[in-house]
Amino acid sequence: MTCKGSGVRFPHRAQTYVINKNSLKISDSVKKYNLIYRDLESLHEVGNADNDMEHSYRVALLCWMLIEEYNFKLNANKVIRYALLHDLPEVYSGDVSIYASKSEKNKGKKKEKQAIKKLEKKFSKQKAFGEICTSMKAGKMQKVGLFI
Repeated sequence: MTCKGSGVRFPHRAQTYVINKNSLKISDSVKKYNLIYRDLESLHEVGNADNDMEHSYRVALLCWMLIEEYNFKLNANKVIRYALLHDLPEVYSGDVSIYASKSEKNKGKKKEKQAIKKLEKKFSKQKAFGEICTSMKAGKMQKVGLFI
């Protein structure tokens, strides 16, 4: 790995791939993803709340397993990517408890919509993240039951 210009270059076979500053933005968001704790205890450790990263990773693994096990006719790559990022807006909006009042849940939905716009702007130059953020904004993930 060598640093050059505004990006990091990784030699790979005959090609060189450049990872620019926009691509590195995800690292910052992932660190924040680890800091959002859910109000539910882990299924595996009573008394230990999962953070959004652990939860999303577990959801992605479960989706992958179910698609393979039951031969669902779904794009596994896309489902896994959505599962990994389905709670990413909470980096900006925070987690809303399942025990929250209806009013608090409505406030949470408004905050999440604002957070999705922020993510869409932040990752607009990234094909994969931009696509997922656009799907979140359009409500496509909710319509197919991918928000868990």
